[in-house]
Amino acid sequence: MAIDTIAYVDGFNLYFGALKDTPYKWLDLHQAISSRLGPDFNLIGLKYFTAMVIPTTNNPKVLERQNTYLRALSATQPNFTLIKGKYKLREIVRPKLALARWPQDSHPIAPEDYEKIPGYVWVSSWEEKGSDVNLAIQIVADAAKNHSKAICLISNDSDIAGALQIAKNDFQKKIVLLTPWKYRQKIPNELKAPADLLRVLNEVTLKDSQLPDQIEGTPLSKPLAW
Repeated sequence: MAIDTIAYVDGFNLYFGALKDTPYKWLDLHQAISSRLGPDFNLIGLKYFTAMVIPTTNNPKVLERQNTYLRALSATQPNFTLIKGKYKLREIVRPKLALARWPQDSHPIAPEDYEKIPGYVWVSSWEEKGSDVNLAIQIVADAAKNHSKAICLISNDSDIAGALQIAKNDFQKKIVLLTPWKYRQKIPNELKAPADLLRVLNEVTLKDSQLPDQIEGTPLSKPLAW
């Protein structure tokens, strides 16, 4: 008998680990995950964790495309739940030139002294916050409530490993790690440890698991830029 399974998708980890620079962003998550899980698992829930992106001068329609995709998922995916984090503006130091390097054997530099380093400058950077914490909390909460017999994680973020250990050791859940294909050679040991199964979300699966260009019964369609 197939094992009831909930999938937990780290949206940005999936994007950068499997979808960026590919034509497969219009992804049918349920189909892709079910395909890689196989007949021994019954996907009964899909929880997607992300934050709303910030439009830029170079990419002014990025939020519009993201919203379209999230609405398409809500319209097509069985038992789909969207959990949002947020972006936070952070001031960080970056090299002015790609080849600029601070000597490896140098002493730590105080933040107020960064401007004195040749070739370095302060820049503003948007960082996604909260999704990994939300995902870990949701895994533990669902395991405690016995919502499924198995957990499928689509992420390569080692920060989630503790939640998987709790689900496995305290609540006897089967753990499947479904790794985005670009990360297949660098899966953290912390994630491997609690996993009962390790599988890769590969390019063939992505290609074969695309939503229809036009979502039936809705005005939603695949963005042209995708």
